Amino acid sequence: MLHLRISDEPSGMDIDREFDRLLIEDRPVVRKILTKLEQGSYHSPYDFCDRFGDLLDISCLSTGKKAALLVLFRPDEEINLMGCGYNAIGNILNFVRDGHVVVHSDICLASVCYDESDRACDVALDGYRFTDIERLNEYITEYYPAPFPYLYDNVEELEPHDLSVYEELFQGTGYPPPGTRVCGV
Repeated sequence: MLHLRISDEPSGMDIDREFDRLLIEDRPVVRKILTKLEQGSYHSPYDFCDRFGDLLDISCLSTGKKAALLVLFRPDEEINLMGCGYNAIGNILNFVRDGHVVVHSDICLASVCYDESDRACDVALDGYRFTDIERLNEYITEYYPAPFPYLYDNVEELEPHDLSVYEELFQGTGYPPPGTRVCGV
């Protein structure tokens, strides 16, 4: 599971310096990241083909692509995505299934480009596990940092949440909607 943390405080990883220490192995997810983010392809641990078919040194990748590969190859370290573009952040959340990342609190995944045909993700945030990037986006844009008032089939509660903040709000409204599971129930 990819562990996401939202913060206003930058953490101190120099992505370019840390990336220079990696040896990029050929893996299906590496090829997918390079295809989605670069519209290029993997060639070797030292170079890649860009969208124009030119062979470039792997160090020519953008910060977002380097961050995506760092998350993939260093799953036990928290990688700071605050210097990455929305496209890179969205694809990391969409395709990387293991690791730790931190993003700035003004993130809005609605601005993020991700694969509409594959909305699957595996992201933990604030005691929830999201398996659909649309639900993750809904939580971040509509509820964060308050708890989700109800759960969908593709949102799992990993730890109990205090929902008392919603009692007065939902009173007499018919919420939560039929077919949803109330958190903690």
